[in-house]
Amino acid sequence: MQIEVINSWIIQGQGIIAELKYLGAGLEKGTRLISDQSDNEWIVKGRLIFDHIADNQKKFHNETEISMHFDFNPKENEDASGKRLLENESQGIYQYLIEPNDHNEKPKQFEMLKIKK
Repeated sequence: MQIEVINSWIIQGQGIIAELKYLGAGLEKGTRLISDQSDNEWIVKGRLIFDHIADNQKKFHNETEISMHFDFNPKENEDASGKRLLENESQGIYQYLIEPNDHNEKPKQFEMLKIKK
């Protein structure tokens, strides 16, 4: 099953956050993702769960959850963030913390990944 990279960001001291479109039942910690284009590989560390919408986020029993907390100013930004995240989840788009394996690149936008067996 293909996994599409919607976007990705390098977060200093944390690793790479990847917004991935995956229609399967979650990605387990330790799952190896490999690029169809570059052959680069990343390892899933966990799925991001945002405290302002945690009760409404879809959960998969096989995933390791990483809690994220943000302070929003003004408060309306919290509602907009929650709405966007939940809309993405309804389309199978979730955010994961990943780490590169033997390289330092983040996955590119719209890059296609597959699970390495």
